[in-house]
This record gives sequence, C-alpha cells and structure tokens, in this order.
Amino acid sequence: MSSHHITTVLILIFLCLTLHLTTTHTVIADEITKFPFLHQKGVIDEIPPFKAHSGYLKVTDRGKGEDRRRLFYWFVESETSPDTKPLVLYSNGGPGCATSIAFFEGPGPVRIVDKEKVILNEFSWHKNFNVLFIDHPAGAGLARITNQEGKDDISGMPTSSKEAMLDVASALNDFLEKFPTLKNRDFYLAGESYAGRYMPFLLHLYDTKAVTFALNVKGVFLGNAAIYASIQYGSIPDHGESFGIVSYAQKIHLNSLLEQCRRDILQSNFVAAHQKSCWPLMKSVLAQSGNLDAYDVRLPREALESHKMLARYLIHVDMNDENRPLHFEKFDIHSQSDYYNFHRCTAGIMTAFFDEVYQDLPDDVLHTLLNKKKYNVLLYSGQFDLRVDSLGTQEFLRLYPWVQREQYNAQKLIQFKVTDDAPASGYFQYVDKVSSMIIYGASHLTSELAPGPTLEMAKRFVDHGTLCPTAANCHAPETALDTLPSCPNGCSGHGTCRNDNTCRCEEGYSDIDCSILNIAHPEIIPETYFGTIVGSESVIYRFEIVPTSGIVNLDLTFNRTSQSGSPFVFVNVSTPDATPDARTQKHILRIKMEHNRFGGYSTDTGFQYFNNSRSNEKVLSLKNIPVALATRNVLSVGVYNSEHTSTDYRFSLVVTPTSARVHMFWFFFVMAIIFVAIILTEVWLISSRMRLRAKLTKQQKYQQLIPQSEGGALQEYQMDLMNQFDSDGFSEDEPAEYL
Repeated sequence: MSSHHITTVLILIFLCLTLHLTTTHTVIADEITKFPFLHQKGVIDEIPPFKAHSGYLKVTDRGKGEDRRRLFYWFVESETSPDTKPLVLYSNGGPGCATSIAFFEGPGPVRIVDKEKVILNEFSWHKNFNVLFIDHPAGAGLARITNQEGKDDISGMPTSSKEAMLDVASALNDFLEKFPTLKNRDFYLAGESYAGRYMPFLLHLYDTKAVTFALNVKGVFLGNAAIYASIQYGSIPDHGESFGIVSYAQKIHLNSLLEQCRRDILQSNFVAAHQKSCWPLMKSVLAQSGNLDAYDVRLPREALESHKMLARYLIHVDMNDENRPLHFEKFDIHSQSDYYNFHRCTAGIMTAFFDEVYQDLPDDVLHTLLNKKKYNVLLYSGQFDLRVDSLGTQEFLRLYPWVQREQYNAQKLIQFKVTDDAPASGYFQYVDKVSSMIIYGASHLTSELAPGPTLEMAKRFVDHGTLCPTAANCHAPETALDTLPSCPNGCSGHGTCRNDNTCRCEEGYSDIDCSILNIAHPEIIPETYFGTIVGSESVIYRFEIVPTSGIVNLDLTFNRTSQSGSPFVFVNVSTPDATPDARTQKHILRIKMEHNRFGGYSTDTGFQYFNNSRSNEKVLSLKNIPVALATRNVLSVGVYNSEHTSTDYRFSLVVTPTSARVHMFWFFFVMAIIFVAIILTEVWLISSRMRLRAKLTKQQKYQQLIPQSEGGALQEYQMDLMNQFDSDGFSEDEPAEYL
C-alpha cells in the first residue's frame, strides 16, 4: 500500500470525524460517531462499536501566555466496565512525534488496510482499559500553540521533557473536567521510544507534588525506552553483531566511535555527539548493513518508509473555506491552512529538544522510577529494534546503580506465553516492582508487529503488577542447569555457591559473582591475590589507598596458573569522585579489551594502563604515577578473560612512594623543622631581652626611692622595697647581672 493511499484514507477519516465536531465545550460534541470505510463482519458499517472522543485540552499559563497551548486528545472508553477500569495514558516519542498516529497503527481501536478499508483492531488496548492518547508537546500532531492574536506561533513551545510534562499534567486536569467520572481512578503511564523520557518526568513531577491531578498513579510501562543514552548507545555495536549485520572487526572499529560518544555525553558536548560520535555510530551500523531500517533490522529502510510515514500531510485544507467548515478547534478559532500540514514528527520540536536528546535521565527522576518502590515499572523491548534495542535496556538495568540491581541481575528469565499452550512470545524477568521483557517478533513499535503479546503483557502488568499469568504462577522453567552448581561466574573463586545458586562472598568481595573486591589500606602495602574467571567475564579489584607521597610507583605481576583462558590486566588510579562504580568499570573493561585486541586502541576513560600480551606472565611496572597526597585514592585492577573457557590466576601488587620524591619530602621536612627551631629561638631571646629591660627599670625605680638617711630605719625600708619588687617578678635565684 502506497503512502498516497494511506494518506487519502486518513484524510477521509479526519474529514468525516471533524464534520461531526462542533464548537461547543461539551463531551457529547467530542464524541466520535462515525468512521468512513469501517468494515465490520465483512460489510461497511461506519458506526464504531466502541465509544470514543476527541478534541482539545486547555493548558494553563506557564509564563508564556494564557492558554496559548492546546493539546489534542483521543479517548477510548474501555469495552468492559468503563466505570471501574483504570485509565492508561499512552504517548508516542520523537521528540515531537504525534501520538494521534498510535490511534490508527498502535494500541488504538482501528487499523487502516487500504484506501477503502478500515478495520477494527482486535488487540486494541481499550479491550481492557480506558485509553487516552494526547498529542504533545504543543506543536506536535494536532496540538496547537498560538499567539495572543490567535495565530499559530511555535515560539512558546516546550524545549524539554519537563516542560512538556507540565503541559500534559495541566491538560489532564482539563480532561478530568470533561470526564469527571474518571477522577480518582487508578492511572498508568505508557509509551514508547522517547516517551521513555516523557513518562518518567511526569511520574517524578507527580511524585514530588510539582503537579497535581485527581488520579492515582500506579505504574509506568515503557517500550524501547530512551532512558540512559550513555549506556544504551553502548549496545549498538554488540547488537549489530548479534543480528549478523556487523562483523567482529567492524564492531571493534565501532567501539572506538562509541568511546567518543560516551565522552561527548558525559561532557555535555551534544553537538559533537550528534555530528561526530553517537549518531554517526548508528548510521555506520546501518550503512554496513546495506541500509537496513534501525526500527526493524529485518527489512530494508525503503520497505518500511511508507509504513512508518503514514502521512506527510494528513490535513491540507483551507480552514476558512465556508464550504469546508472543519472546526478542529472547539474554540471556533480558524487556523491558517498550512498549519494543518500534519507531520508524523515535527522537525521544529526535535530541534528545540536537541540538548536533551543525548542526555541521561537525571538521577532524581530515576530514583523515583526505580528506587522508591511505590510504582510498578515495566521496560519492554522489541526483539528486532536497533534504534533503542533490548540489549541496551538490559545493560541499563544491569549497570545503573539502583537499589535492587543485584537482586534483579540474579533473576532467571521466565517464558512469556499468551496462553498456556501457545509458544513463547518472549521472556521476562522481575524483582519486586521492576520488570523487563523482550517481545519476540516485534520491533521498535511493538503494538504494530506483535499486538497480541503486547496487549496481554499490558493486561497482566496492570492486573498483577508483574507479567506472570497469575500472581501464584510465576517461575522460571527448570533446566538441566538447575541440577548443577550455577552460581554466576563460579563466584569468581572468592565465594561459595549456596543451594539457591547464589554466592556467599568472602570478606571484602561483593556483587552477585563476588567479582568486586573493595579493600581500604591505611598504608600502602604489598599483597598477593588469587582468583578464577569464567569465559568472557571480568573481575574488578578496588583498593583504597592513602599515599604519603604525591607520586608513586606501581609494580603488578600477573600470572595465569591454569592451562585455559586468556586473561588481560588493566589498572586505573584516581580519586573516588572521578572513579566509576565497579559495575560500570566492568562494562568499560569489556569494551576497552575489544579495542586493544584489535590494534591497541587506548582511552583515558575507565582504565589508564593495561597489558594485553598473551604471555602467561604479564608485568606492569608503572613509574611516577601522580596521586592525591594524604587523601583517599582508588586503585582499580581489572582482569578480563577474553576466551570462552575459565582461567585461574594470581597477581601481586606493590605500591611505593617514588624515591626522589621521598628524598625531597624529607629534605623539606628537615628544613621546616630547622626553620621552626630558629623562629622559636628568636622568640625566646626577644622575650628574655624584654624581661631584662623590665627588671632594670624596676631597679632604677628602687634606687630613686631609697631615702638619703642612715641607720636601721634605712635598712628596714630597703628590705620592704626588695620584698615588694620580689613579688613583682624578682627571685632569689636569678643571675646577678639581672640585678
């Protein structure tokens, strides 16, 4: 089906729809009563068997003009028990892509087949929930923003997810005025792609009471969610290789671009990220694949183009033509005709949001999402999406330091089946209120290519808070591995495997596989360590040292003690604030190892020194390493096993102050002592001279006071004066010259 045919049908749908809308404010006027070419039971019956509404929602002033922004909505009432079922807010991403499109091609109630056929979507989400679709930000889809004269003006559009969600929260209050029976209903936030930023921001605003609306937020479920660019972009080369569209050698080359992408993101250099690293990384993978589509790597881009771009122009009519009184606006404000050059995604909004596209979600937003344990959270992914792929989402949950990360990483995958006798539609894992799922056969927009499993997933999540068929029936299938010790990484040789297949780590070791060692050394001392690594895994040793010199020497000798495996060793020294957490270091270590195996690419991110020789003994003799004096430094030693077989090893580590620096230290220390001694001596001499002057002055005064008489009376008077001066500071044992 061509893009032109789809456009024609959508235009007819919108024309017919809006001819039934008037300029009143009532909900009845918003009701959709007819669809053109709607086929039901094999015949055209244009009366929809569901109750739906559409119209505009007011947005209160945000400092840029009263009611300048109005967001367009579609609302479909639940097919069953609409008075009690939860309300689900669904959002498309972009930024700037119209959620209206989801009404026709996603979880909405209808699907377009060809230019004269519209069918019901048997997997529409309204089968189980009340569903609300809102075009946002203002300027996207059918959402409007005008100036004070009522003319279209996008100068006041939101420029961030936070601003956009402030508008959506305001629009929700207007929506609840139209539909007051929905007040205080359970409420879920859902969406795909860039909605992975939108919905967490809305949740955070609600949780912190920065916005209020009369709904009870229970959870959020997000598909192929763009949450954490610095981690999620890192999965593109690996996922490309797993799809078979990137060779191993190409992946190694792409990893160097990836390292620059991460650096640009961390340094907030978003222009460079888009022009020179992150986006070129994606384009390079697609170019090497023969121009496949990032949203579904099974198909060439051209095959999906007409499907993805449902309409470059949905509406292009003269709103002021008396013969075509199309009042999209409930406020009887006619727009210029070119405003309704409806785009699936609005380029101006993408430009306005440019600075945050490559940003990670802020920690406070992620804290609300993952750490508070107040809301059910589901992150799901389509199997064949590369744009925001499943591996990147799993890496985010594995690496980001949220409170239940270790428990989550220890969970097994559970099969997801729509019915008990159906084949698996995917796999999921969960811990407490956080779940993730990969949907088989789906791509970036899971509701299009896997509508049945996506609907069942959403239903279970809303009903149970997990993806289990029932709350009591949720367990991983038993496998042959269950009869064998299966602790992660064999506990890295630093723990014992318990009956529940979890590690009891030795003192000082942590993580689910005991692969992270944290040791605080008040002084720098030599140590020898032993360990085991299974194939393609890594171990991190983190030593906290407080050096007595600003420059140290580091000598590390590493020996492989088994016949198998191929371990490599890496070292990094920095302050605690500048050191990534151990899990992030493990991820960086794997990426860096891939660089070094092909051409010795090095980076200043994560690890500064390494030995990638393949000899059994590896030596790192590092001289004159600058460290922070008299404060904590973190010395990280990473060991990576590049082979698929396990390996045993031992290494010794000796850190000593640099000799020359030590000599200089003691030289300046002795000189400082001599200087202090001289100062103290001078102070003592000055004090002595002052005391001498004081005594001489008193002696002179004494001489002046002696009467010029003789006899016993004179001697008695002299003794009285002497006693008086003695009480003022003279003593019998002072030197004679002081008198």
